Amino acid sequence: MLRRSLPVLVTCVAASSACAQQNTGTSNDWPTASATEVGIDHELIDRLLSAARNDAFPNLHSIVLVKDGRLVVDEYFGEFDAETRHYTASVTKSVVSILLGIAMDLGLLPGLEEGVLDFRLPELFPEYRDVLDGDSEKANIRLRHILSMSAGLAWDEKSHPYNDPRNDWVRVRSQRDPVRLVLQQPVAQEPGEVFNYSGGLSTLLGYLLERDAGMEATDFAERYLFGPLGISDYVWWNLAEGLIDAPGGLNLRPRDMAKLGQLFLNGGTWKGQRIVSEEWVEVSTRRQIEIDRSPDYAFQWWCGDFYYQGRHVFMYMASGHGGQKIFVVPDMDLVAVLTHQVFNNPTGELHNTSIMSRYILPAADSLGLRDQVTAMDAAALVAYTGAFVTVSDSTDRFTVDLRDGKLYATAPDTPVIELVPVTSTWFRGTILDLIDVDFFFDVSAAGQVTGGRTAYGFNRSDPFVREGR
Repeated sequence: MLRRSLPVLVTCVAASSACAQQNTGTSNDWPTASATEVGIDHELIDRLLSAARNDAFPNLHSIVLVKDGRLVVDEYFGEFDAETRHYTASVTKSVVSILLGIAMDLGLLPGLEEGVLDFRLPELFPEYRDVLDGDSEKANIRLRHILSMSAGLAWDEKSHPYNDPRNDWVRVRSQRDPVRLVLQQPVAQEPGEVFNYSGGLSTLLGYLLERDAGMEATDFAERYLFGPLGISDYVWWNLAEGLIDAPGGLNLRPRDMAKLGQLFLNGGTWKGQRIVSEEWVEVSTRRQIEIDRSPDYAFQWWCGDFYYQGRHVFMYMASGHGGQKIFVVPDMDLVAVLTHQVFNNPTGELHNTSIMSRYILPAADSLGLRDQVTAMDAAALVAYTGAFVTVSDSTDRFTVDLRDGKLYATAPDTPVIELVPVTSTWFRGTILDLIDVDFFFDVSAAGQVTGGRTAYGFNRSDPFVREGR
């Protein structure tokens, strides 16, 4: 259970190219407000900014917070400032999803009402019939499967880093015809059944956009998305043969990243102007496939219930390798942008979870700075000691023991965690001084601790039971 408490979100991307589409300029048309004016706990935000300035989150570059459509926090660290473009990595995938929705709205692609999500590979890519004809398995792959990373095509971006030619994305991105190589991959799983993160699938989406729009993706974005949003300073890299780098080639200023989040929070409008249909906003951020111990996946967006300080809230996010995030929290009318440089660093990837769960969400939720601690004596705590095992994996064990009147949880390859009582059955532990993990114990009518569950961030850990039961 504890060993599984250090998630590495599969939010990977690559950027490699010999050319880029670039536009430069400056603008800042955000209305502003103080934290207090929009009902945010300013003390908690001040604590966050103080911690960031004191290097509590190494290689953090920016924090941008928008509440009720007003810019509340716009802070930069190190050599970064408000005018610095940031490599957004796989946030690019979410932007391509927005552009596809706009293309559908304009009739350049068939729309939702025409059943476009169920179009199959041979319908989507008739020019690649030599690859697809006669392959009944690939004929079952639909656009919805490409968008949700569940196409079932063999693909491996996990086993090797992004500078290793054995990584499938590294192999594809330098091809003269990357679309062909992606479509040539064999079917490994039933379409729609298994999530498998693939920059190759996003490349197919970028190709569809440029082919059917009849223009480069940057020109399309400039006309229908970036221009209307006032995004005038960006770089978007191409792949080796000129196709747009749809999986991860976009560089934006953090303020402009926030505009994309606010656009969706507004249901697809910006300053009263319809940019993308509300239907596409809704369907593209709705869970399409469930992922264990991770946010779920929609159409090139991640989504799910985020747990923090005893509460949870639905959010969706654009997420990029190295810690780039656009969080959209509809129930709080909140957009948060965080940018980092923590590549290939699982601990660094935890910074975003820590910032959201310890500071931003509690501040927006008026949880304030309350001290969640309940006094319990050693006689009461001893009931929680023992060995526990997860329900689904008998090799995943942890023990709880009592030392000097305090409870500690220990698991293989995981730091020892002190469990501090919040209530008589709810304890909180902190991993690496970053992530607060809550333990909810089940107690029988006879007062016996029988098991429980853990919760933090997007993690949905399996329930655990006392070993031997």
